[in-house]
Amino acid sequence: MHSSIVRFQNVFGFFTTVAFVVAALIAASDLIAPRTPSVNIAVKDVQVYVFLLSPILPRLTIPQS
Repeated sequence: MHSSIVRFQNVFGFFTTVAFVVAALIAASDLIAPRTPSVNIAVKDVQVYVFLLSPILPRLTIPQS
């Protein structure tokens, strides 16, 4: 008969094998996925709040446009 330690080692080995197989499947699926990402970014209405920096940089002067 097997002791509790041997049974625990067998269960741990089985779950480790399952984890590695799942990780290998995930890694293999990355090779199958298409590598042509595309995106369109439009920057609109950007505002910078200087009053948040005034305690940190009290001598900062920003020219008015």
